[in-house]
Amino acid sequence: MDVPTTSSVPMDKLHEGGRKPLIQVTLKPGSKVQPKWRFTKFGDEASGAALAEHPEDTREQLAAIITGPQNERFAQVMANRLWARLMGRGIVEPVEDWEKGKPTHPELLQWLGREFVRNGYDAKKLVRLIMTSHAYQRATDDTLRTASPLFASPAPRRLEAEQIVDSLFAATGKPFNLEEVSLDIDGRRDLGNSISLGHPRRSWMLTSTSNERDRPSLALPRNQAVCDVLGAFGWRGSRQDPVSKRDRESNVLQPAIISNGTVGIWLTRLSDDHGITALALEDRPVDQFVDTLFLKLLTRMPTAEEKQRYTEFLGAGYADRKLSRCLSPPQPRG
Repeated sequence: MDVPTTSSVPMDKLHEGGRKPLIQVTLKPGSKVQPKWRFTKFGDEASGAALAEHPEDTREQLAAIITGPQNERFAQVMANRLWARLMGRGIVEPVEDWEKGKPTHPELLQWLGREFVRNGYDAKKLVRLIMTSHAYQRATDDTLRTASPLFASPAPRRLEAEQIVDSLFAATGKPFNLEEVSLDIDGRRDLGNSISLGHPRRSWMLTSTSNERDRPSLALPRNQAVCDVLGAFGWRGSRQDPVSKRDRESNVLQPAIISNGTVGIWLTRLSDDHGITALALEDRPVDQFVDTLFLKLLTRMPTAEEKQRYTEFLGAGYADRKLSRCLSPPQPRG
């Protein structure tokens, strides 16, 4: 590799005024620089070559060293991030800075990392291990504002953006019917040459529509509507620029976009492919219908006052409704 000829510093300018320059020039423009392996901290080049499937590929060497069982840092970083996502606070905090942050429970972090390696780097198994622990299953302390480093009790937390959107669709039974997601890396590809990410089935499969067309909100209106809701709750559509911690502060846009936005209309307006429509067509008394609605939407039974109020509200004309299951199929994607 050659040092660019334009990479130079006018030293005569730095010496003007009699001060010592803060920059020391060690390479001359146009000189050749030999590449050097910079990851001796995690292992040497020989061990990486021995573990890699293609020893001549330095990228595979690096991957082999990072994921090698002797390198506990990678497994502990992954375990710490999953722990922080589930518990509200990492064992090392902040999760992205291991130089300043020190583990509050180093033995626990080491054990979680080794379990992660022992299970073949399976994130789902590590999540299951944490979620079945006593630490995770303790009752929430409503007096806490943030998670305690002792993890004696979890603090109340808002759902993540993806959890909010997916829960709304799951509770109402509305199909997550969006357009195909494609990725245009360099911003100059035509429609037939973009990278297809398929039809999203969950909100985490979405990405920003800014790389789609010149006017993405008109090209992919359904995707854009869901992305707008996700963005109001701290989601960022750029997969190339992830963040470790999102903004979780409440704002006036959040209830407004759910109540008045396009997605809110999909979820609250009954249609042939709506889950509540299917419930209403079942032959059951109105009081049982109210119980089913509360269980489906709020995961609890209604109080006596709530049951009386909604039974009276829905009772008028309920017995005379048409019980027909001949619903038109949902519109195809595209």
